[in-house]
Amino acid sequence: MDNSKFDPNRSGSASTPEKKIPGWAWAAGIILIIGLLWVVGTIIDFDQSSESETVATATTTPTTTKPQLTDADREKYGRQAQERAAASASQAAAAEASRQAAAAAQAAKMDPSTYERIDERSFAEIVRNADAHKNRKIVIYGNVVQADAGTGTSRFRANTAATQYWNWYDFDQNAIISANDPALVSRVLEDDLVEMFVEVKGALSYSTTLGGETTAPEFTINMLNVYGSD
Repeated sequence: MDNSKFDPNRSGSASTPEKKIPGWAWAAGIILIIGLLWVVGTIIDFDQSSESETVATATTTPTTTKPQLTDADREKYGRQAQERAAASASQAAAAEASRQAAAAAQAAKMDPSTYERIDERSFAEIVRNADAHKNRKIVIYGNVVQADAGTGTSRFRANTAATQYWNWYDFDQNAIISANDPALVSRVLEDDLVEMFVEVKGALSYSTTLGGETTAPEFTINMLNVYGSD
């Protein structure tokens, strides 16, 4: 019997030959695994380094703490603030008082009732020693005898008296009349008869047109009325 003949009725099946994996495939797989392990290790190391740097930065960052004020400090600062406020209020009050005093003094200069009306004897005493009566406020009358370039725009010279007269020869006390505001005397002319509300300034020495020197009382005028001319 020929046993090598194919018999389809024979039970069983033919075995499939086993496939072999090439050597280069094994090498490639090993290299891939090693590469993946290296990448994973690098990522883990980077995360750990970053975390260490963050911790170090947080550790070395200086922290500032506001000093705590004690009750004594609060009391001290509060007292200093009160002292500064009191000093400021005192300065403001002093400045206001000074301003009010100056305003009151200026208002008094323009109030005719604050000036003395004196007799001729009292006026002669003032003329004789004007320095002894500085700042005294009086009412005088005069006949203007010089109001020109020689006296200037804020002064004039007059013969004066304590009484209102209408004739030039009744005024016999030589005097210099000056004004803080030139506009006050700008309309005054020679021969005018004037009523003057003045403050005694003192004695004034000046040169005359003849080359000599004379002394006369000087008065600062605050109000003036021209009541005639002679």
